[in-house]
Amino acid sequence: MKAIPFSYTGDLDRQQILADLVVKGSTSPKIRKLATQIVRHCPSYDEMCEIQSIYNFIRDNIRYVEDPKWVDSYHSAERILELGSADCDDFVVITGSLLGAIGFPVGAKIVAKRADMPFHHIYPIVITPKRCPLKITKSKVIVPSECKIYPLDPSVKSLPCCKEVPHAKEQTFIYLPRFLVL
Repeated sequence: MKAIPFSYTGDLDRQQILADLVVKGSTSPKIRKLATQIVRHCPSYDEMCEIQSIYNFIRDNIRYVEDPKWVDSYHSAERILELGSADCDDFVVITGSLLGAIGFPVGAKIVAKRADMPFHHIYPIVITPKRCPLKITKSKVIVPSECKIYPLDPSVKSLPCCKEVPHAKEQTFIYLPRFLVL
């Protein structure tokens, strides 16, 4: 495991690692098979049923466990399922991988106590509809107003699906082949 300096400038490296794990997970045949099994009871094209089903599966089957002290570890979606546990960044990986595997645009919100400090929490987001016409510029992704961004934080067991948790400082990231800031 590579040690990453705990500094604000290191956040981009952390975000890139998570983005790469989400892309890897969302293209895994094992993850796609699991995602389609989880949503098989949903009517065709019922995106909210699919999101809720994936969210419930993760909430009910993956336990929140912190990383070892002073170590920020990252796991693949398949490894998270094997362990049955995750911290907030691993919840981003498993949620993004399962939803991405069935066609949803996904990303994450990062939360920092101050703009000049590293993020201390991250949680997944999903964009609907699946065919949302994202506008991609050289430096960012723009989500048009006709699309919705739903926050998903399965690390907070008492929080229902798709309800925003207010945080003072946060930024949204959308996962694409290259990791872009919104």
